[in-house]
Amino acid sequence: MRDPRIRVLFTVKGVTELASVDQAWIHAKYGIPGDRYMDYAILRGDPSDGLPGVRGIGEKTASQLLAKYGSLDGILAAKDLSPTIRARLNVSKDYLVAARRVGRAAPPEVAVRAIFCTCLLRPSSRLKTRSMSACFALRRT
Repeated sequence: MRDPRIRVLFTVKGVTELASVDQAWIHAKYGIPGDRYMDYAILRGDPSDGLPGVRGIGEKTASQLLAKYGSLDGILAAKDLSPTIRARLNVSKDYLVAARRVGRAAPPEVAVRAIFCTCLLRPSSRLKTRSMSACFALRRT
């Protein structure tokens, strides 16, 4: 999350239990700076976003690295990385370059607006839009 004003609804359990995710929530859950979730997902992988991750770096290692070095750039520039971690990052250097470029292509608020506007523009989606509005507590301004 790059913008601290943005909150994302995260499905905790199916569609019945949602969490309001902001930078503080990310920090509490993963122990990383709230605006570094994309770096975290790139490192550990996220199949739902098509990110395979760096082989051998999971949630725990990704959290530790980001907590210590602050960002993926900080990790890559670090002089005191273990040889094992450095080797894993080097093997995945092409992936890291591509994933970072794709991950930063559009701000998240653009995607949210595009999805919501698409629903509003389709007459057959009015019921779905009303349901989304109620679920997300959206109001016409």
